[in-house]
Amino acid sequence: MLTITQAAGERLQGYLQSADEGCVVRIVRRSRRLKLRPSRPRPGDTTFSHDGKVVLVLGRNANRVLASRTLDAHDTNNGPRLQLKPN
Repeated sequence: MLTITQAAGERLQGYLQSADEGCVVRIVRRSRRLKLRPSRPRPGDTTFSHDGKVVLVLGRNANRVLASRTLDAHDTNNGPRLQLKPN
């Protein structure tokens, strides 16, 4: 299963600060790339929480693809960025 670091959880929570109530981030695969999209939890999703709030969901296929990865955040000149790393 995907692992999410504390820093990534905080970053995802930051993405959702201005979003509608119940909105989460979903990782989707588009054109062979992974993208973050605003979404709502769906039946069968794997959910990830930060500070007691669901911040990220993965569908079955994304969960399988990301099973051996860690989602982390690192600082850049343009602010914090999310990064997938191998476990």
